Amino acid sequence: MAEQRERVLNYLSRSRFGNNDILFGTDWRQATPVSQLGAHPRGKVLANVDAHARVVLDKIVLAARAGGGFVEYQYSDTLASRAAGQGELRASTHSLGGG
Repeated sequence: MAEQRERVLNYLSRSRFGNNDILFGTDWRQATPVSQLGAHPRGKVLANVDAHARVVLDKIVLAARAGGGFVEYQYSDTLASRAAGQGELRASTHSLGGG
C-alpha cells in the first residue's frame, strides 16, 4: 500500500493544473501530500496552515465526509493584504452527485 501511495503522489507531484493552481489531497493522518507550489510543501500537516487555508481545508473535510466532492476557491493576494497578513478567500463546495 505504501508503494502504491508513493507512486500516485510522485505522479501527481509532476502534474500541472494551470498557471497557479495547486493540487493537494488529504488522508486521515491530516497531511497535504501533493502540491505544485513551494509555499505549500508536500507533507505539510493541516494543523500548521494559516487561517485562509484552514477555511478551504474545512470545506474539503466536509465534502469528504459527505461522500466526496470538489472544493473550488479563489484567493486574492495583493501586496497590501500580504503585508497585513490578510487576503480575500471565497470558496464553494460541489458534491460528486452534482449538487
